[in-house]
Amino acid sequence: MTFRREGIIRRTVVSDTDGVLGDGFAVRTEGLFKLIYREGDHALQVGTEPLKGGAGRLVYLMGITSWAHPHEREALTHEQVYKIRTNILAALSFWRMKFESNWLPSSESKPIE
Repeated sequence: MTFRREGIIRRTVVSDTDGVLGDGFAVRTEGLFKLIYREGDHALQVGTEPLKGGAGRLVYLMGITSWAHPHEREALTHEQVYKIRTNILAALSFWRMKFESNWLPSSESKPIE
């Protein structure tokens, strides 16, 4: 997976490969409380919140269960959710953003149904 940075105000990390829909993906922050994951015309929102003392952000990856409107009825498989979560973690690591997550790849947690 190869990343590049885009944007100044809205910081974005882009990968041309490894998306669940066949192409690449992008991860972008939107304020202090949102992270947007996008693949083509599909997107989903992940909640975040700042940690005290500049310790980074808490990223709520367990909340990923489906795409946002207008694709919310397109079901994501367990494998797709896992891949999206690992893509987000990889992008944040590339970004060198300090973060904590409520999900780790080794947890093999299934999405909430």
